[in-house]
Amino acid sequence: MNGLGTASLASAEDVLAHEITIFRDYVRVDVQTSTPGITFDEAWEKREIMNYQGQI
Repeated sequence: MNGLGTASLASAEDVLAHEITIFRDYVRVDVQTSTPGITFDEAWEKREIMNYQGQI
């Protein structure tokens, strides 16, 4: 186990098979793989880097 809880049980293929995947472990993480009307490049330009409990 790598400390990711249930996220470590999901493969990339499992996550990509759904538009939204929610992991409810130590911290809830929502993974959205596609958004109608926006491209990855547009979203990446507007990304925000956040600090959570000393981790970036």
